[in-house]
Amino acid sequence: RPLTIDERNLSEAHFVIPQTRVLAGLDEHVSAAWLHALDVLRAQGVKITELPLPELAELDSINARGGITAWEAWQWHQHYAQSQPEAYDLQVLTRINRGSLLNEEDAAELYQLRADWKQRVEQAVAPFDGILMPTVPLIAPTLTELEDPARYMQVNLLMLRNTSVINMLDGCSISLPCHQPGAAPVGLMLSSTHGNDAALLSWAAAIETTLKRSS
Repeated sequence: RPLTIDERNLSEAHFVIPQTRVLAGLDEHVSAAWLHALDVLRAQGVKITELPLPELAELDSINARGGITAWEAWQWHQHYAQSQPEAYDLQVLTRINRGSLLNEEDAAELYQLRADWKQRVEQAVAPFDGILMPTVPLIAPTLTELEDPARYMQVNLLMLRNTSVINMLDGCSISLPCHQPGAAPVGLMLSSTHGNDAALLSWAAAIETTLKRSS
């Protein structure tokens, strides 16, 4: 059924900012836009709580061998990845092929680890109306910078880092522009747990309006 999106009153909002993983390594442009956006929200009466949320540090070990993404990608792509590898981008193919090293037992363990992790994170963020974080920690790199394969992998992992938290949570997110006019694009990501899409978008509409007024 269609979602009903009505702007909420931000003075009633209580958001949480995880202190583990998602704020590390912000470049100066993202950091400045992020901090300005938080100041704007606080000025509207938004209550913001910083939460350690150490569970987010577990994701590196859970996904150390490629995780559920590699396993599921391999199930879908193994035929063509083996018969037509030249049709794939090399970086993408490398990630898909990691799934070939996992078996059914590995997959079952990964799904169980995820279910346990998801339950603990959901419980930790349940008291809040949403989770705030920068969408990505860097502004868009130049194409020249990405010609170096090692740098490409580094940037790729950083750009996926924060959004992958919500993917693992099976949650919902929206990225709202929070940069100043003329500056490189920066996104403020508002997220919530599974099934809370309508409420999330209602809060996001209010945030978007407020950020536009401050620019």
